[in-house]
Amino acid sequence: MLLSTLLIGVILLIFCNGTPPNLQLGAILLFLFGLTLYTPLILMSTVAPLEFKEICNPAEVAGFIDGLGYIGSIFADFFYRMVD
Repeated sequence: MLLSTLLIGVILLIFCNGTPPNLQLGAILLFLFGLTLYTPLILMSTVAPLEFKEICNPAEVAGFIDGLGYIGSIFADFFYRMVD
């Protein structure tokens, strides 16, 4: 997950310095950004519930994790407007 986070930072630095010089590089960077952004979510949604399978149903844990993610995305817009 650390590698994914570092790659997100590198890709964002490339985009913040201006648009990519060609369309193919821009498409590749957007693909990598989506891939590195989605990887931690998949790891948390699939691996963490399996760690708690003795305590409760893994589907419940996965639903709880996804629910918190959706609630967090609702509040992210509010906090972004406070900072902006």
